[in-house]
Amino acid sequence: CPQETHRLSNLAIPLQSSLAAQSYRVTQRPPMEVVAQVINAIGEIPLAVWSAVGTALVSFLTMKLSNGHSARQLTTQLQHDSEQKVAERKAALRRDVYLPAAEAIVKLSGRMGALPQLDLANIDAQLEFANFGAAIAKVQLVGEPETAALAGEVLSEYGSAFMRCVSKAGTIQLERAYAAIQDNLYNDAQLQVKRLLAEMTALNESGAPDPAKFQRLNDSFQFFSKQAEDRAGARAGHQETAGALQMQYLQDTVAKMKSLNVKYLPLVVAIRHELGFEGDLMHFQRMLERQTAEIEEAVDGIIRDMKARPSAGSRTG
Repeated sequence: CPQETHRLSNLAIPLQSSLAAQSYRVTQRPPMEVVAQVINAIGEIPLAVWSAVGTALVSFLTMKLSNGHSARQLTTQLQHDSEQKVAERKAALRRDVYLPAAEAIVKLSGRMGALPQLDLANIDAQLEFANFGAAIAKVQLVGEPETAALAGEVLSEYGSAFMRCVSKAGTIQLERAYAAIQDNLYNDAQLQVKRLLAEMTALNESGAPDPAKFQRLNDSFQFFSKQAEDRAGARAGHQETAGALQMQYLQDTVAKMKSLNVKYLPLVVAIRHELGFEGDLMHFQRMLERQTAEIEEAVDGIIRDMKARPSAGSRTG
C-alpha cells in the first residue's frame, strides 16, 4: 500500500546514511573491526526492511520457477504438436499407399485365375502385374522396416507364382490354338466332302453315266473324308489335353493361392497396425482356412462336373 511504501522509504534514507558512514569508518579500521562493524550494521537494519526484502525475494523465485515451468510446458506442447503433425502426415500417406496395394494384390490373384482365358499377347493381360509391382514398391518406400520386408516377400512370391501361371496358361492356350487349327482344317475337308457328294449325286441323276468321272469323284471323296476324320480326331485330342490342363491349372492355382495367402496375411496384419487398426494373425489364419476349405470344395465340384461331361471325341463320333 502507499503508506507502507512511504514508511519503508523513510526508513531506507537513514539506513543508507548509516551504511555510508559505517563504510567510511570501515575503510579506516583493521579487517576484524570491519567485519564486526558490518555485522553490527546489518543488525541495525529494521525488521520491516527484512520482511520487504524476503517478500521480494520469494516473489522473484516464484516468478522464476513459474516462468521456467511455463517454458518447459510450451516446449513440450510444441514438440508434441510437431510429432502429431508428422504422424498424421505419415498416416495419410500410408493410407493412400496401403489401400491401393491391397486392391492390387486382390486383382492380381483374380488375374492369375483367369490367365488361361486371356490373350497373353495383349498388353492389358500384363498390365495387372505391372500395377501390382508398382503398388508393392510404394509400400516398401513408406512402410516401417518390418512392413517393407514383408512386402518384399509378397512381391517375390506373387511374382514367381504369376510367371509360372503365365507359362501354364500359355501351354493351355497353345493346345486350344492347335485344336482351332485342326477345326479349321476339318471344316475345309467337310466342305470338300459336301461338294463331292453333290457332284456325284448330280452325275448319277444326269442320266448320262460316266464311270471314269464318277471314280475320280469317289477317290476325292474318300481322300477328303479321311482328312475330315483325321482332323476331327486331332481336334478332339487337343481339346481333351487342354481340358485336362485346365483342370490341373485350377487345382494348382487354388493350392498356390493358399500358400501365397500365408505370406500375405502377415503383411495385412502389419499394415493394419500401422493404420491404427487391430489385427490378430491367428484370427486371419483361421478365417483363411475356412475360406480356403470352401473354395477347395467348390473347385472339386467343378472338376467332377467337367469329368462327367462327354469328351469332344465322343461328341464327334
